[in-house]
Amino acid sequence: MTKIIKVTDIKWAFSEIIKSDPVQGFIKNLCLFVGEIIRSDEIGLIVWRGQSITMIRIHEVNFETKENNYVELINFKDSRLKEMLTDLKLDRIHPAMIGSGFEIFCYRPKIDKPYHPKMYPTYNRAREKAARILDGIFIVVMAPDMDAHVSFAQVDERASVKFFKRASRQELYRESIESLATAVDNWIHEFYTDDIGSKQYKTKNRYPLAPRPLEGCELHVITSDDDGNIIAYETEV
Repeated sequence: MTKIIKVTDIKWAFSEIIKSDPVQGFIKNLCLFVGEIIRSDEIGLIVWRGQSITMIRIHEVNFETKENNYVELINFKDSRLKEMLTDLKLDRIHPAMIGSGFEIFCYRPKIDKPYHPKMYPTYNRAREKAARILDGIFIVVMAPDMDAHVSFAQVDERASVKFFKRASRQELYRESIESLATAVDNWIHEFYTDDIGSKQYKTKNRYPLAPRPLEGCELHVITSDDDGNIIAYETEV
């Protein structure tokens, strides 16, 4: 198998088995992944196919306890989250291998200058105003009589373009998905350690928490317990 994405191309990775509803499991694991790579003073706007999907914000930081990520999924009017989920067809019952790229536009709002996606209504303007841009790839594998499996990888733009250029060829699509899945598994088993995870947590969360966006948003807090089970609840902005 050709190594389209190598372990060295991956900056951060996340992989999980979805033991519940694939749609909800995908959303929640996407949020947890983004929460592992954005800074605590940032709001991450997930952008897919040039459309604003949802916002992610670090909800809580605690260096004295186990370093679990607590993130907020912040939905807003005219977001394209539902359209994205419809296009991905994660509720299908037949086998599927789904792969797609996405961007995270990271903004660093201030108390007196809160952020909301409507501030920058076009893709180019939103991209221009971001403090930094992160590139990611996700894959979802579903098979009969098996739980769905989702993987996320943060890569640079070059690696992402290379991956999707190859995956766009129908005869190489499956090989491309399998190559990325293997690279993510290898990164997790060969590179990731608890010390590296702790360093990542402390480094990115050393900043004051970003102020919440403007009113008119739905907010959901997502985290996981010691066994990796996802916990989610709603609150108000």
